[in-house]
Amino acid sequence: MIKLIVKVISVFIIFLTSPYVLAAPVGILDCDGSFNETFKAANIDSVLIPKANLSSLSIKSVQVLVIPCYDKLTSNDYNSLKEYVNSKGKLVLITPAKDSNPEFFKKLASIIGVNVEGIETTAQKKEINWVEKTLSDNQLEKNTTVAKISLTGNTTALAVFDETEKNECAISFNPDGVFISWRWGKDADKNFNAKSMEYIFEYILPKTQIIKSVVYTKSDFKNDLKKLQEAREVADNYSNNISCYSGDLCNAQEQAQRSKINEILAQDAYEKGSYDLCKTYLYNANANILNTICYAKPLKAAQHRGIWLDRGSIVNIKNQAQMGQVFEKLKQAGINTVYIETYNAGYSIFPSKMAAQNPLTINSDPLKWAVEEAHKRNIKLHAWIWVFAVGNDRHNPIINKPKDFEGPVLSNYPDWALIGEYGNLRPKNQPEFWIDPSNKEGVNFLLNLGKEIVAKYQVDGIQLDYIRYPFQNSSNLMGLNSNSVEQFENITGEKLLNTNYETSILWMQWKEKNIDNFVQRFNYETKKINPNLKISCAVFGKSQQERRETVGQNWELWAKNDWVDIINPMTYSMNVQSLAKNLECFTNEVSSKCLIYPGIALKHVDEIEMLKQLNYIEQEKGMLGSTIFAYAQLDEKKANFLQYGIFSDNAANPSYNQPKCAYSMLNTFKDNLTLYSNIAYDMSAKERKDFDTIIAQVNSTLVDIQNLQYQRALKKVNIIEKDTSAFTSVYMKYDFNRPKELLSLVKQTKILLSIAAKK
Repeated sequence: MIKLIVKVISVFIIFLTSPYVLAAPVGILDCDGSFNETFKAANIDSVLIPKANLSSLSIKSVQVLVIPCYDKLTSNDYNSLKEYVNSKGKLVLITPAKDSNPEFFKKLASIIGVNVEGIETTAQKKEINWVEKTLSDNQLEKNTTVAKISLTGNTTALAVFDETEKNECAISFNPDGVFISWRWGKDADKNFNAKSMEYIFEYILPKTQIIKSVVYTKSDFKNDLKKLQEAREVADNYSNNISCYSGDLCNAQEQAQRSKINEILAQDAYEKGSYDLCKTYLYNANANILNTICYAKPLKAAQHRGIWLDRGSIVNIKNQAQMGQVFEKLKQAGINTVYIETYNAGYSIFPSKMAAQNPLTINSDPLKWAVEEAHKRNIKLHAWIWVFAVGNDRHNPIINKPKDFEGPVLSNYPDWALIGEYGNLRPKNQPEFWIDPSNKEGVNFLLNLGKEIVAKYQVDGIQLDYIRYPFQNSSNLMGLNSNSVEQFENITGEKLLNTNYETSILWMQWKEKNIDNFVQRFNYETKKINPNLKISCAVFGKSQQERRETVGQNWELWAKNDWVDIINPMTYSMNVQSLAKNLECFTNEVSSKCLIYPGIALKHVDEIEMLKQLNYIEQEKGMLGSTIFAYAQLDEKKANFLQYGIFSDNAANPSYNQPKCAYSMLNTFKDNLTLYSNIAYDMSAKERKDFDTIIAQVNSTLVDIQNLQYQRALKKVNIIEKDTSAFTSVYMKYDFNRPKELLSLVKQTKILLSIAAKK
């Protein structure tokens, strides 16, 4: 037990934010006094640069110049700033108000690789998400000022508005500077502004010595206490809702009490000025909270526990022994399904007759290693493939290719490419190069690649990613290559280039049909090779109308027609509220036709938030598990939290043998009802009769499942759910504050029986 406690305590490290002070000063153009005060909140050492000094500005005085407004700048100032950049100085440009010399602003932005297409007022809220950094998210309110931009040359996005896949840039970076697409210091949250600016300077001056302040302020302490109390509330709710009394419940309660004691000790240490001791007590208090969760075992008769094993992690695995270590870590963490990135950006990780092999895996076969190591540990393995996106300008530098290299597929078969209205191979602000989904040769290549994987390797499934068109709107159209236009016009009789609203709708529907046809064919042709193969797909969790209009992705149809077995929505969310919004389109109707395992992005969440999101997925939505993105972010703390906490119990994999899993779910439900019935001695005669009626119905349903009568069992489960919902007041009466978990077992049983009844 001591070893377990020591191991579990290592799960949690409290993150106390210290302000950054740059050894080399940063210059702020002195044109907005209120902005300068706001900038100081970021705790970055800076000096004010008068406009009159721009002509003599050099990197000897400041390495970076921040420009918050532009209304008083002239062409002479532009020349001075351009000369400053040419001498290795860097700019940080901040979007101004609409009337603040917009033409000068646009001209200056072009120096750092940004084409400003306009400054507008947002019609709705915008979330800011980070591409490669774990920071708290932020939401700009509607009616705020943002710049619409596109990136040129070697400029990349540090942060984007809304989904990262859309690449609507919020913060850009290139060697000459950074562009912020909102009015930093004016329209966003103060704390978020400070954090984003700290990150920008950490990124823009990576070789500059950064000195962390040792001051631990009253504000820091209050923030840390607030986070601690929020975590305790989650843990208390979690431990109060476990479904049986066990020896571990006492341990959970003991840990909860210790957390409160450590909090009192931290407060006392802070008041005495012993800040290091205060931090130690806060660390222990948080560790106690996670121990509370680890001792409170959840009810999981069946649960999908998936993870995406990303290409970056795969190329660092040099032999089968190292692959075995990866899968042992995943097994210990409770993972039962792995989606291994087998084909991305036009390259396979294995020696293929169809595709070029990734140069970083030449002379090895990571897919073969993964299949063997996964199956040794009873882990299901899906080969994750990028479908229509066959090149990526972010991937190119990793393999020493030019940024505009279209990838090995399109460089050999340029006629397969999806082309924009200006002859562009990439959609604006998006990094991928695409095969045209209407190109028969390109489609056959992708189908044959999938069949090669299934025939050559004993994979349990294939995951389809980028199973769509790129993001498009009226100013960013793709698919206007001559062959595609000719096909559309022959089928519909409409002239695409003379578009009206009706023609645009037909074109959208035609493109969507191209994706649907591919999914149908892929299912049919790969399952001819292996009938037990599972087809999974990584999709967007947006409304059906939005997906169909922008990317041609109609996964509701795929689920309805049994073309896919599993849907893994990329619902990466900073908090439960955002997750709930992203899952609105996954209705009970969809869940009854296909297994849905929403994505949780590790880089966006800590252990407590991960728990909250998983509980929402299963208890509120009634889904049977989740998929973690990605292995690269599965650090030791999170792996231990899975192993000793939320994935510590054994659970069957609901993707396989649904009747057996449904039986196990319903039997667990019955066991807990029986337990409550035995404990609740003062039940009324009517309450006792209602309890007995539900249990009798459960027993009858279990017999139906054993006899393969899934439709009849499903009807009875609907009755059980209704009766149990009406009876939850009895659980509350006896302080069994856990009706949600019990009802989620019934909901999950319904899903499994619905799928079993279809087959």
